[in-house]
Amino acid sequence: MKNFKKRIIAFVAICCVAITAIGCSNSDKSSKSGTEEEILNSPIEYETNENGAYIKAPLQEVAPGVPGISVDDGVDIDAPDNVQGSTSKKEPATAYVVATDSNNQPVTEMVPVTDASGEKMTEAGGQEVTEAVTVTEVVTVEPTEPEEEYVSKTKKKYLYWMDISKNADFKFEGQFIKLKFKIKDDAPERDYPVTINPDFAADSGVSLNNQVRTLNGTIRVGGDIEEQDISSLGGIKLYADNVSAKPGESVECYLNIKDNPGMVAAIIWVSYDSNAMDFTGFEPVGEFKEIAKGVSTGSQN
Repeated sequence: MKNFKKRIIAFVAICCVAITAIGCSNSDKSSKSGTEEEILNSPIEYETNENGAYIKAPLQEVAPGVPGISVDDGVDIDAPDNVQGSTSKKEPATAYVVATDSNNQPVTEMVPVTDASGEKMTEAGGQEVTEAVTVTEVVTVEPTEPEEEYVSKTKKKYLYWMDISKNADFKFEGQFIKLKFKIKDDAPERDYPVTINPDFAADSGVSLNNQVRTLNGTIRVGGDIEEQDISSLGGIKLYADNVSAKPGESVECYLNIKDNPGMVAAIIWVSYDSNAMDFTGFEPVGEFKEIAKGVSTGSQN
């Protein structure tokens, strides 16, 4: 059983769940932080074999701060993002406009006509040739106040799955996780990124991260959006969909994988704008559905 515990902790560590002194050596247990007991007693759903060894964790959401697990990216995930935009003061400008009379008709005046050399032209009798031109005047144009800046708020979800019960890698392709969002009624019409950051591990205990190429998705509120183009990606391709939506709508954004060589563990960080939408849940789909089933997948915010 101890070997199984060491193995499961190793896979969790590979998936960038920060565990210090994970107990795979013979060091004094009293010096450990994030011990085997903390990991295995944490509120993560695990399955065991007939010997009570922890061998499987169905796809689930892992909250930062779970005992023995931390997400150390140095970012307060609930802090407002910085407001983007210029803070420089706009100065008044000038413009030429057509002068009008009391009846709001353009004002004209007669001016001499000149030739190519700039000399005034005259008629046969010596009279100056004139023509009517529209009178313009210079006016001051006050700068318009910019629209109120939109402030986004990045929030993250951490999706975790692990299965070493088969002593073999699991291969699955295509759509494999459905992300569910509810667009807020007052969400401005604009593009909102759905950012993904994965950590994958193979049954051999080797990280697959150096092979993974990711492409973030976009939820466009208002207007259509083109499908993802992954033709330039190499390696293991992981990408989120581009989705169009309207304020107040519920939308689904799928995570997709292509050229998957096989894996037994994964953590995927999903980031989104919580000022524009709520994260309402997720679920495994496609070939991954049977592999990762076993938990409730509802979520809030």
